[in-house]
Amino acid sequence: METVEFHAAKTKHSNFTESTEEKKPLTDEEKAQQKVLLQELLKQKRAERQAREAREELEKEKIRMTSGKELLEAKRRMEEAEMKQIAEQRRQEKLDDKRARDRVKAQIEADKIARKAKFGGGSEAGSSDTAVAVPVPSAKASEVQLPAVKKDYSQTKLQVNLKLGN
Repeated sequence: METVEFHAAKTKHSNFTESTEEKKPLTDEEKAQQKVLLQELLKQKRAERQAREAREELEKEKIRMTSGKELLEAKRRMEEAEMKQIAEQRRQEKLDDKRARDRVKAQIEADKIARKAKFGGGSEAGSSDTAVAVPVPSAKASEVQLPAVKKDYSQTKLQVNLKLGN
């Protein structure tokens, strides 16, 4: 009766009907039969659990392999993009260097022509070179093509000596 009162206090139930049936004790055969049934049930549950765990393990392995492939592919794409960026940077540096060289060459040619015009290096020695307009270096100096002018240094040296009075 104590268990009923405890249950009533715990669940706040008040109307109970007690069972008048008594359970008869199991015989040894029934106990053995139930024991066999329980063991079979345990074996079945264990087999189901192992099958479920094997399926889960297989799924985990598939997911791991897929994520590994995706990671490798992402790394490959990143490396490819980085290589393209480096190649583009090198092309740009080469183009910038070429433009700078072309500007320097154009400036050197302009300086040569200016010196030739300044020191009168055309008509005194009977040179057949004609005066060339001084080109102005622009942003597209690589497109400017100047004629090759050979400098006659003996004429310039003679003019410098005459001016100095030697």
